[in-house]
Formats: sequence, C-alpha cells, structure tokens
Amino acid sequence: MKINIKNSNLGSIGLLLTAVFVIGCSDEYLIDKKLDGITDATVYGSKETIVAVVNGVYDTFQSDQDEVIIKGIFYPQNFLTQDYLNVGADDFFQTFKIPTVFGAFNKMWIQNYKGIGRANTALVNIEPAIKAGKIEAELGNRLKGECYVIRGMLYSMLATNFAGVPIVLLPPGGNVDAFAPRNTQNQVFEQVVLDMQEAVKVLPWEYDAANKGRVTKGTAYAYMGNAYMWLKQYDKAIEAYKAMEGYYQLEPNFLDVFAYKNKNGKESIFEIQMYDQSGDLSWGRNDNVSNIQSFNMPNEINGGGYAAASKTYYDSFEPVI
Repeated sequence: MKINIKNSNLGSIGLLLTAVFVIGCSDEYLIDKKLDGITDATVYGSKETIVAVVNGVYDTFQSDQDEVIIKGIFYPQNFLTQDYLNVGADDFFQTFKIPTVFGAFNKMWIQNYKGIGRANTALVNIEPAIKAGKIEAELGNRLKGECYVIRGMLYSMLATNFAGVPIVLLPPGGNVDAFAPRNTQNQVFEQVVLDMQEAVKVLPWEYDAANKGRVTKGTAYAYMGNAYMWLKQYDKAIEAYKAMEGYYQLEPNFLDVFAYKNKNGKESIFEIQMYDQSGDLSWGRNDNVSNIQSFNMPNEINGGGYAAASKTYYDSFEPVI
C-alpha cells in the first residue's frame, strides 16, 4: 500500500515534533511543583501515621548505631559494679580514663539525642492532633506517655555515662540552642522523674499481644525509682518501686528471665524487641536478632560481649543454702 503525505502535513508534523522535543527537554518540565514536602499536618493527620511516628521513636534502640544498645546498656552497668574487663581489650575502662575520641561513646551520644529529638517532635505534635480530632484522646495520650518514657530512658543512659548533659525538650531547629551548656547530672535525673511522672498518668500496666514490648506504667515507675536513687531520694525511690508490687513476679528459674522462649515474661520491665535467638551482641554485630533487656546478665550467661562479671562480683553473692 502506498501512502501519500502532502508537504503541508509534513510541515505540521515537523512543528509538532519540535514542540514536543522542546517541552520534553525543558528543565522546568522535570521539576516537581510541590515544594512543601511532608508537613506536620500530613504526618500527624491520622491515627496510623501518628502510631508510625512513635514506632520510629522506639526504633532508636534498633538503629544501625548498635552502640546505643551495647554501650548504652552494658557499659554503665559494668561501671557501677566495676566488672568491666572486655576480655582484656579497652584497658582504659578498668581505670575509668576513657579518651574523648573513643568512637563508641561518641556514637552513643549522637544516637541518644537522635531518639530524644524524635520523642520531642512527637510530643509537640500529638497534642494538637488530639485537639483536631485526628486521633482519639486515649490513644494519643498513651503514645505521648510512651515518648516520655523513652526520652527519660535515653536521658538516664546519658546521665549514667556522661554525668551532666544538655537537657533538650523541644524538637530540633527553631529556638533550640545547638550549643546549649551541660546541665548537672542531678538536673538530668530530675527531668527523668518529671517525664516518668507524666507517663504513669496515661500508660497501662500491660498490653494485648499485638502491642507487647511497648513501655508500660511499670517501665515508668522503674526508671523513676532509678532516677530517685541517683538523686539520693531513697524514700521516693522506695515509693516508686512499691507502686510496681502485684504487677511483676520473680521467675522460679532466674535464667528464664533471659530465655528466648520467655520474651516479655513476668519479670520484664522493658525489652528491646528483636527477632530470634541465633545472634549475639559481640563487637561489630548488629543483626537485630538478640532478645535483650534494660538490665542484663553477664557475658557467660547472655552471650554478649560487654558484661564479663569479675570474681569479686561473683564472690559478693551469698552462697545458696
């Protein structure tokens, strides 16, 4: 079949192709006209996204910066009990003369404040979302309580490791002073108490199976008591701990506290939720597979790399009768 195309038609086709070519190659054509990005109104516009934001606060404990888990939990415990040996490495820990260039502590500082920033952002934005009807008050207040507890936990770790640190209670940017001076250690633990006091007002003692692992009223009371101990306000610490009576029981076999089959058991105050029993927490490992808790057992029991109990610590226990 023969097709005849007149010259006038060819000219029209040429102009059309030229126009398409010009438009297709224009930089403006490739630029997204929506410049405002994801706003607070979008993120805090529904129950689902608000819950996701708070889940991101929890993710502070499971980030690629594994130092917040390993160093932030194991190191201070061993400092307090003077058990830190680390299989002969990092000898400066035995004298508490830790160099300022030590990467583990630097990363722990950064990761803790990253989590604090996330909690601060959520706390500022959830309340307006409740008032706007974007989320039910009961759930919104509970999520705020969870943020208060996690922020208090992170400040507890910072104060335990670094003594006084800057107290930051607002989201990053804005009026936040990036070079704020350090508060005293007591002031930090006083802030932890305030956070936990807010949390116990709205948190439940336990959750259904779908929400297992979230911080509870018991978590808040436990860290409140710990903060009071640091402040040497022992009567208040006892009061906080007594509030937990009836909600927690001892395991008949104390090793079951850390057994994989017994995650979130009846002694559990707070556990970092991870996936299976095949991993460990030794140096360089970050496979998110170990089930660990805020208060952990020595290296010989839990398989981790940072809690080797000394003979002095072992001998300090009373013999079994």
